[in-house]
Amino acid sequence: MGKMVSEEIATDPAVSEKVELSRFGEFCQRRGINPNLIMLKITLFVMYGGE
Repeated sequence: MGKMVSEEIATDPAVSEKVELSRFGEFCQRRGINPNLIMLKITLFVMYGGE
């Protein structure tokens, strides 16, 4: 059995379309913040309560 080789081709970043950001996305991008971490903190806060 040989190695499995993926035939998928990655998209070229120069060709990809620019995605419009929300105000929150722009806020995070200007400050170099990962928005996923902010959403994780908010989710955990809501799930476990702010006690």
